[in-house]
Amino acid sequence: MAAPDEKEALRSSAQALLRGYFSGKNAHELLEMLVALLRAHGFDDHAIDELLTKARDEQQTLLPVTLLQDPKLSPLETIVKYLKENRGRTYHQIADLLKRDDRTIWVTYSRAKKKQPAQLNPATTQFLIPALHLADRTRSVLEHVVTYLHDTHKLRFADIARLLKRDDTTVWTVYKRSTIKGGAE
Repeated sequence: MAAPDEKEALRSSAQALLRGYFSGKNAHELLEMLVALLRAHGFDDHAIDELLTKARDEQQTLLPVTLLQDPKLSPLETIVKYLKENRGRTYHQIADLLKRDDRTIWVTYSRAKKKQPAQLNPATTQFLIPALHLADRTRSVLEHVVTYLHDTHKLRFADIARLLKRDDTTVWTVYKRSTIKGGAE
């Protein structure tokens, strides 16, 4: 079994190789390659269409983590308000996406609207989290975001704290609580 440093070196090497191979391709060429690969693995046109539709829908529900910088709103209130006002989603669509009851979404939005009447305008960031990632109710929204940033993007707790405008120890505590609840993502 390879040591962690060897695994990371191998992973970085593989990423560089893939970037080099795919960097000269445009979106249409990449999509054709993906469809050919899916067909080679037994996917029919209907299944491929469903996958691409789902991927497009998920892409449209990427949330900038800078949304969570607003101290007036809870993380759930912030996300519901953003999806409703900035992305034009209905209460039912938000409820389906976040695996919550429609009434919960309505109440959450109403509270958020009272606390923060103006539309949210999150800072531009390269760090986006899929809204579907927040549907797992075993962890809080903040636990999901912190774990995602730490495990997926390999951000340090201090960097996450700056990004979310939270205290370093709060971010560390949230991460530790999340890993106890369900392990790393």
